[in-house]
Amino acid sequence: MSDMDPNNDRNMLQWAVSLMAAALFLMVAFQTFVLLQGGDNLVRVRANQEKPVAQGQELQKKVEDLAGRVASLAEGGNANAKNIVDAMARQGVQLKVPGSTPPAAAPAQ
Repeated sequence: MSDMDPNNDRNMLQWAVSLMAAALFLMVAFQTFVLLQGGDNLVRVRANQEKPVAQGQELQKKVEDLAGRVASLAEGGNANAKNIVDAMARQGVQLKVPGSTPPAAAPAQ
């Protein structure tokens, strides 16, 4: 009759609830670990990208400066610079003289 003992059922219920609580805790702890590790990876990736981004911005400034000087030469009458500006315009690239205002864009319809 010990199988019908109410204390035995209560102990089994406590054991099952404890086991479920431990499993839930382990699952949350594992997910927290994975998320923290992912966050660290993102920080590392961003730090690794800072130097190439800075180099890209520096290169962009140099190219814009060069394009501006070519546009200035073209406005000054240099035939070779004018050929470059025309070739770039055919490809959809507008070379602008530094300090000049860009042409007004057509209103979107």
